[in-house]
This record gives sequence, C-alpha cells and structure tokens, in this order.
Amino acid sequence: TAFRTAQADVPNLARFDWLKPETTSKGRSFHSSSMPNPTTTLFTPIQVGSNALANRIFMAPLTRTRAGSTHVPNALMAEYYAQRASAGLIVAECTMIAPGWKRVTDAVHAKGGKIFLQIWHGGRAAHPDHNDGHENVAPSALIIEGEVHTSKGKVPNVLPRALTEVEIAEIVQQFATAASNAINEAGFDGVEIHGANGYLIDQFLRDGSNHRTDGYGGSLENRTRFLSEVVDAVTKAVGADKVGIRFSPLNSYNSMLDSNPVALSEQLAKISQQFNLAYVHVMRADFFQAQKGDVVPIFRHHFKNVLIVNMGYTKDEANEAIANGLVDAVAFGTAFLANPDLPARFAQGAELNAPDSATFYTGDAKGYTDYPTLSRTLFTPIQVGSNALANRIFMAPLTRTRAGPTHVPNALMAEYYAQRASAGLIVAECTMIAPNTSAFGGEPGLYTSDQFVGWKRVTDAVHAKGGKIFLQIWHGGRAAHPDH
Repeated sequence: TAFRTAQADVPNLARFDWLKPETTSKGRSFHSSSMPNPTTTLFTPIQVGSNALANRIFMAPLTRTRAGSTHVPNALMAEYYAQRASAGLIVAECTMIAPGWKRVTDAVHAKGGKIFLQIWHGGRAAHPDHNDGHENVAPSALIIEGEVHTSKGKVPNVLPRALTEVEIAEIVQQFATAASNAINEAGFDGVEIHGANGYLIDQFLRDGSNHRTDGYGGSLENRTRFLSEVVDAVTKAVGADKVGIRFSPLNSYNSMLDSNPVALSEQLAKISQQFNLAYVHVMRADFFQAQKGDVVPIFRHHFKNVLIVNMGYTKDEANEAIANGLVDAVAFGTAFLANPDLPARFAQGAELNAPDSATFYTGDAKGYTDYPTLSRTLFTPIQVGSNALANRIFMAPLTRTRAGPTHVPNALMAEYYAQRASAGLIVAECTMIAPNTSAFGGEPGLYTSDQFVGWKRVTDAVHAKGGKIFLQIWHGGRAAHPDH
C-alpha cells in the first residue's frame, strides 16, 4: 500500500483538451443504455448482478489504514462499515484478503447492508518499507515521481522491476484466489477489481506506464491483455454477476498518463461488456485537474449493465444524472466517510458533516467511527427480530381482494407488492389459514399448493427489489360469511 503526496511535476496534459464528449444534434452525450426516467432517483432500488440493492447511493472504496501492520481487519473496522450499511452498496477499501473480514461482513449484513470488496495489486505504487523489504514490480521499470508516506516518514518512490510473463500469470491467479476467498470465506456479496488510480492493472492499461514490447505492451489490445486475463479468471472463480470493476482513464495520480484516453475508455467498456460484468465504476475526472474531458458517455454507450460514477457529485447532480439515464448509480467517497447516515441526510436535506483530512490515514477511532449521525428518523435502519430493515416506513396490511374466488395469489398481486418493496417492511394482507374462513370473498389463502406457489411468486418479486415482506395470517371467525 502507498499513500502519495501530490506529484510536484504533473505532466502538462493541455494537449488533451480536445477530449470532450461527443454530442448528438440535441447536445446529449452519445446514447444511453438507460432511458431517461424522471421518477428514477438516488433512492430507487436497483439490481446489480445477483444483488438487489435498496438505493443508488453507493459508498466508494476509501483506504483508511485501520488494519495496522498485521493487515487484519478488526472490530473498529467492523463498526465503521456497519455504521454505513444504509448505503445501497458499500465497496470496501483496496485489500489484501484476510480472515478478519468475516467480522466486517457479518456486521454489515446484520444492519441489512450489502458489501463488495475491492481487490488489488499495488504494482509500482507498493513500497518495500510497507512489504518487509520486498521489491515492487510493474509492467515496466518506470518510477513514480515524488515521495511516499511510510512508517519511516516520507521517502522517495522506488524504481520497480518489470514483471516476467510467468509472474504475470501468477498474479492473475492471485486475483482469482482473492475473489474466491472474499466471497466464500470472508462473506462479501461480490468483488470490485481495482483497475484505476495508477495501481498494477492501470499501469498495464496506459501507455505512459507500460513500455513493454511483448504481448502485454504496445498496442491497445496488448495493454488490455492483463486486464482481460484477470477478469476472465475472477469471473470463472465467482461468477460475473458478483464482479464489478473500477477505471480512471483520466486520472494522473501516481504519475499516470495515456496518449488516447478516449480509445482506452472504449476498449475498457467493451471488455467489461464482453464479460457481462455486474457493473463498471468510473472515476469521471483527474485528481489534479491536469487532464480534461468526459469519458463517462463513452462507457454509457458501450457498456449496457450498471454504470456507477464517482468523484465530486452533489445530491442534486447525482439525481439529475440518474434521471437522465446518463448513469445508474453514484458512489460517494469523503461524503460517506464523514456521514455514516448519508442516505438519511440526503432524504431529509440535512446538513453534511465536513470530513477531517488529518484523520484519513491514522490508526484509531478518531475521524473514523466518531462522526455524528442524525437523530432517529423514518429513514434510520432498524433490526426487527432476525430481519435487518433499511428504514422504518412500513406498509400496513391492506385487504385488496385481488386473489379472486380461488384465493390464489397471482401475477397482479406480485406486481403490486414489488412496486412497494422500498418499504422497510411490507406486511401483506390478511391471509386465510384454512378454507371457509373468508370475510371478503377475494382475499388470498395459504392452505393449498397453488396458493403456496402464488405467494412464492409474490415474495420472489419483493426480494428481487431488495424488500422484506411478512404475511398476516388470520381466521375471519364470526366476520366470515357462508356466501364466501
């Protein structure tokens, strides 16, 4: 791991000012695989691969360095992530897999949250002082400019050694093993492959850091070969529906540069679609504002699954981008760092806490788990028995008599309840426990195999939208009528 100072000599990228979004005659960027829908907002549930998510307010991966020198996730980290479980999806920080993560995922799941793990290799951004003296490696022997923070203070970056093809194959397998461990051992709901911010995969992708002359360098196809091999191995290990990926084609952080970010973005989007990944997560800008442009429309045009964007979005800007079909969800970084209850604050229009940058990379609870939250509101998650519920807005049981004389729940009822899945809890209408107990004539029952199947259709539809549903069971008693 490495935490960098801003490079003193960021390359002059003014020649890339031509990098502007292509527009149609109406001024809209490219096409959108999501049609505009003004009713879709940050709070609209979304399906991401195999995961039904309660909202589109995602937590971006943020390195916080609380695992210490052993790199083992601890109780403090479990508390930190559990505090933020109201996010539609948490993407946990870039990680070397360790069993301690199970404590974290259990804590998040207990609050009703979903959490992916970002898996990575630092490449030339790693430093021997962080890795027991082991040398750092990269596609090419090209050093990162500037200094890095270590336990010994600021020290110069180290010239990496170029990887051999045998070592590249070993790292591909390490990614696959890490993904499998994340899901099968540590309990994560999925993984995000870190292909951004100047770390190993990104170093292969961009021609400023990849000067290889073999099958992993030179042409765009060769520079994306390592990425394709990693994605292929990871999706085979855990399934594409549990895999996302992050890219930052414009970011110059860690001395990164590419001569044609537009072509690179198109290639990355096409590869992601080829593997049918659950999502692509794009950083839309450059940390240092050296390289200008907008690559998000390129990803929207070529990638048809869920598109997540990140970096500097306000609530209103995020809602507008989602409603216009330009993106499907927005990941918030420092806003979530300082506001564990960010979705509730957005819902209420509440003021946001300001992040304390002095505590970003320290080792204790200060600036980590001590940010204040709002008082309990309708949007505060709650535990009800064994069920972790996303909010306290419950749907009361309402008899609607749509089951007809057979008392069998049907497709119309499945649609009705699925539409209301954003409730913290749905309590479905009164349901007959036995024949000849009807008080309305069209209420559903739960005593025949057809009724079991009918209700399963309803519960599956609600669960697919991320909802929770209880059934009200009853007997009409004297309120039942012989005519029913």
